[in-house]
Amino acid sequence: MTILFQDNFDSHADTCRTGGDVPAGWDAWHQDDTSTTKDTVLHYAGEISSPGRLGTGKSLKIWRHSNWPTPNNYSGGLGYTALPNGHGHIFMRYYMKIPTAMNVTYSIPDGDYIKHWRWNCTSGQIYLNFFGDGANMRTSGRMYLIPDGQTPVDLIAAGDLDTTVWDGNWHCLELEMDLDNDIIRFYLDGSLYLQNLAVNWGGQANQDFDFMQHFSVGNIADNYTWQNSWQAIEFDDLVIADAYIGPLSGGTEQIIKSIERPKTKIFPVGHRRKY
Repeated sequence: MTILFQDNFDSHADTCRTGGDVPAGWDAWHQDDTSTTKDTVLHYAGEISSPGRLGTGKSLKIWRHSNWPTPNNYSGGLGYTALPNGHGHIFMRYYMKIPTAMNVTYSIPDGDYIKHWRWNCTSGQIYLNFFGDGANMRTSGRMYLIPDGQTPVDLIAAGDLDTTVWDGNWHCLELEMDLDNDIIRFYLDGSLYLQNLAVNWGGQANQDFDFMQHFSVGNIADNYTWQNSWQAIEFDDLVIADAYIGPLSGGTEQIIKSIERPKTKIFPVGHRRKY
């Protein structure tokens, strides 16, 4: 296995935050909204601070509160542009923790998206979203991967976020994305949770991964409101490699769900899709 990029965030100074220093190995903060004070507490949209995943070190924390940051602003994520050329098949592993007290509600019956990370390829983009099938993202939302201009690929089904990755615990997420062979595999906590062997990558097919436009949280759709308290999504132990990485603590692979559908039938006929 060749590691193409990694960051456990431990070695970065506390001055690495939106409006402050850019951590080594990254190119920029996305900071449309840099910081704000709510409930007499100041937080920055993106902070690298203690503690990290195991109670030591540091993690990347994306802070949110009520109507801040402004919907559709990119605030708190990091931009990275130094991936070596020639890689159309990568594995991306990171840990994520979302507090149960963090909540997002939409003002009409069906929600829309929270954008997480986005990869730019030599042609086109690939990005990961939470999408709200109802007014409450945590209890009714799904997680899907979107090849630019193509049908989203569900990784976590609607209604399953709060029992998989939005439960207040640290979880290990790993994506295998193979642009040459139409493959996605999604590992959750060391188990193979989903695979799709017939992905329609569209214009991204047979391309190379060029740079990560942002990691880890991008913009949020209009009409969403966060919870009325300070809460942070945390990220740690990011690794990008050319082979399977796996959890730091190990894990037993188990195929929970396998999808091998025609490229045009990832969603049932008549399913309403919103990007």
